[in-house]
Amino acid sequence: MTKFSLWLAAGTNNVLPAGDPYAHHIFMRCLFHAKHDDTIKFDVKTTKITKTSDEFKATGLRRMPGIFVVEESGETQTFETEDEILDFLEYLKPSRGDDEEAENATCDLFRQFARFVKDVEHSDTHLKNYEIPSELSHVLDYLKAGYDTEMFRLSCPSDQEIIIHWTELKDTPNLSAKDRAKLVRDEPP
Repeated sequence: MTKFSLWLAAGTNNVLPAGDPYAHHIFMRCLFHAKHDDTIKFDVKTTKITKTSDEFKATGLRRMPGIFVVEESGETQTFETEDEILDFLEYLKPSRGDDEEAENATCDLFRQFARFVKDVEHSDTHLKNYEIPSELSHVLDYLKAGYDTEMFRLSCPSDQEIIIHWTELKDTPNLSAKDRAKLVRDEPP
């Protein structure tokens, strides 16, 4: 049996995960493996980045996302770099049957969309308030397919956490204190 803890940065409520897309990807991959292999058991734990919990410190991890494994023998392992985490997940069964072309296309779409929303071509100080038009039906279908997938929904941070994550990046404007407070108070949909 494989037992591990997936450690993620806590969001604004200090319990649910923050809006980091990489952490969401890792969480979704863990759910995929656990769904398809009954011998895989994992839990998700969160801690503040600015003041990590004693439990997190005891794992030996230094950053999040990170994976802390307890072997049947009692020995432990940690995985915290992107390569280490992805190698650990590739070791788990079943194999996802990666389609490299599809993976690259998805990454390219995400990268270009993030660049567009941040409007880096014209200004590095405002995010666009963008709604995907109905004419982009394939993009809307892609998003719907994601939200129709249980693993995506279970691992997806709230819209508020995603907005906060993106506005705290160095090349995007910070939210005003009033707008940030409103997002933190809003109930996730």
